Amino acid sequence: MRTSLSQDAGNWSGNDVYITASVQGSTAEFRYETLVPGPEVMVRKAIARFSRAGGGLERNAPIALSRAGFVDEWLGMDDREAARWSTLKAAQHHSQLSGWAAHGFALEQIALCPGKPQTWQIPIHFDKPGEQRTITLNDANPYGMRVLNVSSEPGANCRPAARRELEEDRK
Repeated sequence: MRTSLSQDAGNWSGNDVYITASVQGSTAEFRYETLVPGPEVMVRKAIARFSRAGGGLERNAPIALSRAGFVDEWLGMDDREAARWSTLKAAQHHSQLSGWAAHGFALEQIALCPGKPQTWQIPIHFDKPGEQRTITLNDANPYGMRVLNVSSEPGANCRPAARRELEEDRK
């Protein structure tokens, strides 16, 4: 038998990276900071949670603490994992988008879209092939975030999100 998770792992730091790790029961959690892809250099708080499942490890919610972080994480996943965090319709676009993302991308201004329930949109500019797509997210807290749709144009009724609304991301 192999030990996957064993104890409170503490903190690591080095190369300007600081990671906090903890283990509770069969779940390990890592908190750290990482860069946000975009026109400005920005840092976001990140989280990675895993639990034992079927002889291996499975990623648990939340996969990010903000909407921009969620999109960044989703683009970096393999198709099977991304499907867990999106609708079937959105998952069908993942392979192409993650391939483009490997060559660089920038997240643009997050927008809030009216409706019941309201949604959020994040336009993404992909360096290669020079394409732009808009990802629509549900209006859930970090534990329930999902990619709902991928489109070539942002919604017409969406407005740029206010800083207060983006700070509510982290709740």
